[in-house]
Amino acid sequence: MKSEPIKPDGEARPEESTSQIAPELPSSEAAMRHYTLIAKQPYFKGLNSRQLKLLASAVVETEIIAGQSIFDEGDIANRFYIILEGQVLIEAEGSERERIPIQTLGPTDDLGWSWLFPPYHTHFGARTLTPVKMLLFYAPKLRQQCEKDHQLGYELMKRVAAVMLERLQAVRRRLSEEVAAKRLSLES
Repeated sequence: MKSEPIKPDGEARPEESTSQIAPELPSSEAAMRHYTLIAKQPYFKGLNSRQLKLLASAVVETEIIAGQSIFDEGDIANRFYIILEGQVLIEAEGSERERIPIQTLGPTDDLGWSWLFPPYHTHFGARTLTPVKMLLFYAPKLRQQCEKDHQLGYELMKRVAAVMLERLQAVRRRLSEEVAAKRLSLES
């Protein structure tokens, strides 16, 4: 499925399930194909068959061309992604709206953790460096499933917590690089 960059409607609420923000969810045939694809992803290792089926019911495949924004800092976080092919750059917005590169992600990496935490707005921006193929998970549906199935919620929370720690470490490394570069420029 080819698509334009996915940008949520700025007026929509993350809990809404309007056609403006909800991707077209797969047929049962597509869900079975997605089930197989999801089961192969390291991010979902250890989930049981029922949990994988729930995930497969909330996913679509998408492709985005190189250089496109996937989301900007502050956007509504109603999706998360698993990268199948290509590279994505996570960026922070600087004081003068410049983009500060934080981390490059590639195949099997997950993108987007803000979908799980109110107020459901992104904390970083992300754009494609190369053409990217991804699994796009519709977060409001997953949040509902997590409320109904606390074991699924706990399993996803563990994974998202690990991602948050990884992003925090990436920001720390980037800050260390910036401080070191500033020191070198002051010494010159």
